[in-house]
Amino acid sequence: MFIGDWLARRAQLTPHKVALIDTLHANRQITYCEWNRSANRTANYLRGQFDIAQGDRVAVLAMNSVAYLDIWFALGKLGGVLQNLNWRLSARELIQLVQDASPKVLLYGGDFLPLIADLRAALPELQFVALDEKENLADSAFETRASFGEAPPPEIELRWSDPWVICYTGGTTGTPKGALLTHQAITANAANTVISWGLTADDVTLLNSPLFHTGGLNVFTAPLVYVGGTSIVTREFELEQTFDLLTGG
Repeated sequence: MFIGDWLARRAQLTPHKVALIDTLHANRQITYCEWNRSANRTANYLRGQFDIAQGDRVAVLAMNSVAYLDIWFALGKLGGVLQNLNWRLSARELIQLVQDASPKVLLYGGDFLPLIADLRAALPELQFVALDEKENLADSAFETRASFGEAPPPEIELRWSDPWVICYTGGTTGTPKGALLTHQAITANAANTVISWGLTADDVTLLNSPLFHTGGLNVFTAPLVYVGGTSIVTREFELEQTFDLLTGG
């Protein structure tokens, strides 16, 4: 079972189980059935609007959100590769990373409009999509995915060794280096985490590590998707919010 199958499987087994709690939108609860449909819609949008196909890279520069998670799993369904961009890097570093991976499209959050302006100037051929606020009126808007259907995208032939995501090193001794994480690596980590920690569908995790970091998805969101648990999605780590969520305040 590849990454793109996870949500569809959970939608079959536990369709009404809460998968995500979205603190960015009044603690909205999203079931596995709803999340799978949203990921399908996002996959169809990326495929139909930008011709994203197996092996194509898609870059994201954004804070944590449910939309970001939709993109993760939509690319799993398409066989695409997510290029996670670290928003702590400089424009020069980000330009180097984008040039290295050659994504077809870059989706960005409104927190990073100055960085996007610099990337646009250096990468005139790259297509940009605004997740919320636009840096340029000509950019596509992610909200237009609503016009695409919720049916699963066409099935593809994948291998365990195919990549799902590019995560980057910290760059403390030079330019950050991209590390390819395969479907096999992510699945093995999820299964090992479920077994080692004794995770079940009753468990809940707090997603406040940045999604550009391996810890953002792998600890513990991906393992809980694998087993059918719940993730509370926050924009970033905030001390008071974290304390309130952990204590039920």
